[in-house]
Amino acid sequence: MLHIESEDGTNSLKRIWPSRVEEPAREAERQVPQLTVLKSSFRFVVQPIIDHVLEIEQKNPDRTIAVVLPKLVERRWYQYFLHNQRDRLLAAGLLSKGRHRIVIVNVPWYLRNGSDGG
Repeated sequence: MLHIESEDGTNSLKRIWPSRVEEPAREAERQVPQLTVLKSSFRFVVQPIIDHVLEIEQKNPDRTIAVVLPKLVERRWYQYFLHNQRDRLLAAGLLSKGRHRIVIVNVPWYLRNGSDGG
């Protein structure tokens, strides 16, 4: 798991990771996921992720690298314009700079609004 944190970040994910991810994984007798936290100034997230994935690809020349990108699913078509398109920038950067061993997996992420019953 890769997490980009701004320089003024609170480390909240690092604090809850052991109880919310590591312990349940151990209890389920599953491999415990490793958390990698990268600091980034000014909330730039795209380039640090691209650099990290390309570094992993370079260090593992015999492996395929899967990158799971959440894709925000909106209820109305016009809401797509309101949210940034980081997932597209990441995918384009990784596919154009990688060595053809990077696979992009898009996962729908549904935001529920309590007032709409969803």
